[in-house]
Amino acid sequence: MKTFVTICSAVASHSVVRQDSYAVNGASLMGMFSLDLSKPLTVEIDDDRAAHYFRKWTIVDDSFDLDKQTPMNKD
Repeated sequence: MKTFVTICSAVASHSVVRQDSYAVNGASLMGMFSLDLSKPLTVEIDDDRAAHYFRKWTIVDDSFDLDKQTPMNKD
């Protein structure tokens, strides 16, 4: 977690980590500790150029349309 927070602090973009309806600043170690890390998280970064720093933590759920952030219809 320390590496993740360090990267969030170092990049010029703003990062938000969401869990259900709760959101914290990705650069806040105290905020990150307030999350239940055993459950899925969503990271929002406002600069696509900084996204490559976070690739090692990326897990893509292909049941979701990432552009619309809604479940895809699998009928």
